[in-house]
Amino acid sequence: MLKQTLNKEISTPIAISIILILVILVGGFTWWQYGEIEKLRNELPDIELPEKKEEEIKISEKLVEDETADWKIYRNEEYGFEMKYPSEDWAIRSESDIYVIIGGFPIEAFPPHATEITIKIIEKNLDNYISDYNRENQSTCLLGPSPKTVSIEKIEDFILGGLNATKLQRCTALGLDIYFIFARKDNKSYLIDYNSKNSIHDQMLSTFKFLD
Repeated sequence: MLKQTLNKEISTPIAISIILILVILVGGFTWWQYGEIEKLRNELPDIELPEKKEEEIKISEKLVEDETADWKIYRNEEYGFEMKYPSEDWAIRSESDIYVIIGGFPIEAFPPHATEITIKIIEKNLDNYISDYNRENQSTCLLGPSPKTVSIEKIEDFILGGLNATKLQRCTALGLDIYFIFARKDNKSYLIDYNSKNSIHDQMLSTFKFLD
């Protein structure tokens, strides 16, 4: 009986010592691990945040605004849109109930019609327009790497005046690819024929707005 009591009195301080040693070891390991994490965190390169891309887009839009600040504005209340065009050497070439042609004077790099942007209002949705056009135009391009019909194809999505639109492509009889934009708003379809190689046309399209 005396021997069991003595063993209990001896084991208690040993147990306390073991617990203290474990606490010190765990605490030391935790502190070391924290230090390593901080070290790795300091060594990692800075990561660019998406906000920087947004800033670049805003800067690009600001540059376009500055370049077109003194341009004239064509506004059509009936068909609900407006678009800027250069003040010098550009004019409204033709205007009717269903289309408007805005053109610049001919320049060396392009034939006269290649400086024009034509905006048409049609009464068809995109699929019907493509279907009707391709059915009515079955001729073949004369030039190009391989024969193909003068048909319309969907190329890619496009943003026009803040709305989703579609960029289309068709081939002329001479084998030249022509690009244009199809957009629809308030039961109206807008078909914009432009020269994709003319940077002024790109700037003009960037100023296109639908009226509320």
